[in-house]
Amino acid sequence: PFMTAYQAMQLATGKTYFSLQGKKILVIGGAGPIGQAIIQMAHRARASLIFATAPLGCHKYVKKNLKATPIPMESEEWLPLIRGKMDVVFDSACADGTYDTSRAALSDRGTLVCVGLYGYLERQQRGMFGAPLSAHWARVKSEHFMSNTVVSNLWKSFRHDPEKYKKDLLFLFELLKRNEIKPTIAKRVALCQVGNAQTYLEKGKNLGSIVCMPWKKPPVAGAEGSLEKREPSIGHY
Repeated sequence: PFMTAYQAMQLATGKTYFSLQGKKILVIGGAGPIGQAIIQMAHRARASLIFATAPLGCHKYVKKNLKATPIPMESEEWLPLIRGKMDVVFDSACADGTYDTSRAALSDRGTLVCVGLYGYLERQQRGMFGAPLSAHWARVKSEHFMSNTVVSNLWKSFRHDPEKYKKDLLFLFELLKRNEIKPTIAKRVALCQVGNAQTYLEKGKNLGSIVCMPWKKPPVAGAEGSLEKREPSIGHY
């Protein structure tokens, strides 16, 4: 999550050593692992005000642990309050399937950073190419046809410039060593649970990262186990 968050910050500011000082930002999907990482990096970049959409049950966690202002998941509740006021919007959900709602929150010179589609994918049937075609179109539209919009693509950045990717990763390791970033580990799963873990991640149901421990035994011998039956524990670093 932190590599995605770090590169998203660079895209938002156009700089490797980014600053959001004095900026108001909105994080769509703030309770998820990427959203939490973005919030932590935004604090480090000295953003003046951070809003984060989150389920009602996570509002206390977002406010107390992440030091962000929690707002409801439903855009009809938060958009009237911040329409046209945000300097940067980080959207890891694309809940409306178009990113239009997120763009509506931007100021005239604001920037939308598209990070993911989990909110949209959660409601859609998968197609023959994995994600539905409408999801692929949302990605293409945001990348090529939307102004003031940038798209974060971790694997593309790795292929394009592996040396820069390596430097970014080493920088994050240094921040972790200095305890300046704190990844949240929501679950530790056995190797046979990886498939379920991937589905769980795509649906945005976790409140932290999922770590695969190949030697770990599943809860029931010979069964993959449903990850959705157990609520993730948040705040464990």
